[in-house]
Amino acid sequence: MSELVICFFFLIVIILCLSFTLKSKMISLTKNNLDDGLSLSTLAAVIIDLEEYASNGNVILKEDSYDIFIETLKTNLKLDVNLDSINPIYYKSVNVKKFIIYNVVGNDVIRVTYDNGACKKEFFQNEKENLLAENGEIINVTSIYTEIEVEIEGFMGSECIPVTVSNLMKVDKSRAEKGDENEKEENDI
Repeated sequence: MSELVICFFFLIVIILCLSFTLKSKMISLTKNNLDDGLSLSTLAAVIIDLEEYASNGNVILKEDSYDIFIETLKTNLKLDVNLDSINPIYYKSVNVKKFIIYNVVGNDVIRVTYDNGACKKEFFQNEKENLLAENGEIINVTSIYTEIEVEIEGFMGSECIPVTVSNLMKVDKSRAEKGDENEKEENDI
C-alpha cells in the first residue's frame, strides 16, 4: 500500500513539474509574440514627412504615426477595437503604456507623447545628445519609443503576471544614404 502512495506522490510531482514547464514556455512564447508584434507595429509607424525631408533634409515622423501604430498593433496581435484579444488564451487585452516620437532637427529634439490618443509636444533645444529615451538610450536621431503591457495568468490560476514589452526604433538617415551609395556602387560594377 505504501508503494502505491509513493508512486501516486511521484506522479503528482511529475505532473506539477510538467505543468510549470509548460506555463513557463507559454509565457516565453507570448512575450516573443508580443515583442515581434510590437516591433512590426512600431516599424509600420515610421512614416516620414517627405515634404520636410525634401525641402530641409530633416527626418521628421508624421503625427498620424500613432493611429497607424494602433491599427497595425490590432492586426499583428489579433486585437479588437478596444485592444482586447480576439483569442484570449494567453492574454485578455493590451495596454499601450507609451508611444513617444522623438523628432531630431539639427541639435534640437521635439518629443511628441501620445496618451490615450491625446498628443503632447515638448521642445528640447540643443538636447540631441543629452536627452534619454524611456529605456535609457541617448536620442541622437529621430526615433519612436513604444511600450505595451499585458497580464498573463500565473501558474495554476494564480494571480496575473504583468508582462511589459518595449521597443526603441531609430530612423537613421545616414544608414539610408550609405545604403544608396552601396547600391550605386553595386550597380556600377
